[in-house]
Amino acid sequence: MIVRPAAQPRGGAPVVEQLHLDISARPLRAPLLGALVERWSTPGQPRGTWLGYAWGGERLVLDSLAVPERLVDQPMLFEVLRDGSYRISYQDTKLVEGVVGESAAGNGVELRVARIEAAPGTRFMLTRHDPARTADAVRLGLGVESEGADVAAARYVWPGNTRIPNWQRAWSMA
Repeated sequence: MIVRPAAQPRGGAPVVEQLHLDISARPLRAPLLGALVERWSTPGQPRGTWLGYAWGGERLVLDSLAVPERLVDQPMLFEVLRDGSYRISYQDTKLVEGVVGESAAGNGVELRVARIEAAPGTRFMLTRHDPARTADAVRLGLGVESEGADVAAARYVWPGNTRIPNWQRAWSMA
């Protein structure tokens, strides 16, 4: 998943929220085979869908996502429809439908999807995580080590921390 930072940073908002590190969108993969096929896929080049499962290369690019408190840390189902449209539901209840490039709102969920790189029928688990807990996970996971005796040289250390919802994005920006 790719989330673009807002054009104007929100005043006083934590870095986690400005960079959307608290948002995750993971394609639903077929059990066993889906994860294997994904390893040989190129991001942005979807292999298609079968029974609603993603087979690798799928991406979802969001400009923004806001949810009511009751949906924080709750996975919502994002389903790709035809002609650049999508539907988001939670526990079999439709929350909002929208079209790529346009703002959409419904049932307290507000978002803008910039791009979908997935075939119609592909499903993602979309979650807005608690920003404070995400910030704590980032703070606890990130480390700096000196390079030998030279204290002027340092490197970032960040283990593949799955407690950080969007840790790959965070690491790429470090």
